[in-house]
Amino acid sequence: MTRQHANRAFTLVELIIAIFILGIGMISIASLFPAGIKQQEIAEDDVYGPLVARHAMELLRTRLKQEDFGCFEDYSGKSGFTDVTICDPIPLNAAASQYISGTAYAPTIAKDWIWKRPGFVTVDDTTTNDRDEAGMYDIFSYYSTRKNVGGTRTTIPGPLPGNFSSATLLSDVAIASTLMNRLYGIPYNREIYDQQLNVALPNYAWTFADSGIPKSGIAPSGTTNVGNALREPAVFFTQRERYWPMPANAVGVTPTPRYVWDCMFRRFNGRILVGMFVYRVIPANGLMGGNPNTMTPYVSAAVTTALDPINATKISKYPPIPQWVSSRSQMGNLSRNAGDGANNVWGAGGLDKKVGSSFNTSKYSPFRDDCAVPGTGPSTTALTDPTALTYSETWQLPGQWMIDQYNNVHHVIEGRRTHDDGPVILAKPVPRQPYSNSLFDAKDAAERTTNTAGNKTPTAGVNSFLATPGSGGDGVLGIQDLWFVPPYDANGNQLLPVYACVEEL
Repeated sequence: MTRQHANRAFTLVELIIAIFILGIGMISIASLFPAGIKQQEIAEDDVYGPLVARHAMELLRTRLKQEDFGCFEDYSGKSGFTDVTICDPIPLNAAASQYISGTAYAPTIAKDWIWKRPGFVTVDDTTTNDRDEAGMYDIFSYYSTRKNVGGTRTTIPGPLPGNFSSATLLSDVAIASTLMNRLYGIPYNREIYDQQLNVALPNYAWTFADSGIPKSGIAPSGTTNVGNALREPAVFFTQRERYWPMPANAVGVTPTPRYVWDCMFRRFNGRILVGMFVYRVIPANGLMGGNPNTMTPYVSAAVTTALDPINATKISKYPPIPQWVSSRSQMGNLSRNAGDGANNVWGAGGLDKKVGSSFNTSKYSPFRDDCAVPGTGPSTTALTDPTALTYSETWQLPGQWMIDQYNNVHHVIEGRRTHDDGPVILAKPVPRQPYSNSLFDAKDAAERTTNTAGNKTPTAGVNSFLATPGSGGDGVLGIQDLWFVPPYDANGNQLLPVYACVEEL
């Protein structure tokens, strides 16, 4: 009895069937990779966002302290010139005439001020080889002060580098006009940096061109170079110092960073708070990032009319990140004009201003109602608006992080990209605002109630406290100011918000 061994190969049909089955399996597995990569990025952002913010806070504390900051009242007019008291300026860049006429008011109590972004340098000084100044923070707007008071003159301390003589230097504050004590940035502590306000000491720089000698009082008639050139603290943070990981080289081409942080400051109850934003950069031109024509590395740049043709004339005057939007009359770019709750104050209680309830249970659960932002679409009428959000409306995008004038941090979990979307849903409801001396608004005339004829009327009590025991809405004026990271910069880089927080310096 013999044993036969048959060695038979696979047929072509069997191979095709096997490859087909294998292909289906591979396609199924491959479809999981994009989702996995996205989840990995989200997980990394959740871990690194707070880590980068903590790193940034520690870096800030190495160069800044609470005592470095002052208040606007220290820059008020003196006896014999004008007795006007300068408080936190709204609009930002309010002139002396606005204080005298009573059209600029503080949205907080005396000695405090709301969020201010550091001074911002938009160009590099080619005379320095050790660092790039483009995108640099100038915390107390040292260079802007030098420029505005004529910093190249020898009678004024701290002359500008030659390349900055015509540079764009952005600042949140520019109190100048005819006031004696000019201020071109975040107020610094004059008790420290003006040598106790002693005009006999050389650090006090009221200088007149005819003599170059420090003087006090009003400039003699016919003299020139009248301006305050006080030596505010020179504190800087370059753009690359705000990268994470921080690159080893201070100049030259640097690949676009993984994360970037930007910040702002405010004085609240006499203490300095820091609002911190962390975002991820997706370059517009590979690792180089930035403008493909100039091959520049990533650096945050000023807002242009190409980005925001509607509001660029207003917001391009100020530091680009974080962006500021406001419903106050001087800005009016905090748009909330369609959808459920459009006429409600944006405070606690969501769409119906009542905590734990919903005005339309068929559309919203109570929690969804409480977390929704009134007036963020879609339109309640039969008309639709498929247009994309404007630059100033991009605080409504999915995943956004924002800080308001109450120091609350908001995170968008359901956002909108067009005006047909909405409403915006936050990760948690807007909290009730307790009574506080620091939550006080000194009567912005344009924020007073509107009567049936559409005119503004000074209703008693409406324009004083930002926090009241109303039914749910708490803030009579509600959230009027927001700061956030825009979705892209002037060089075309995409910016993805990762984290935001508020801490004491």
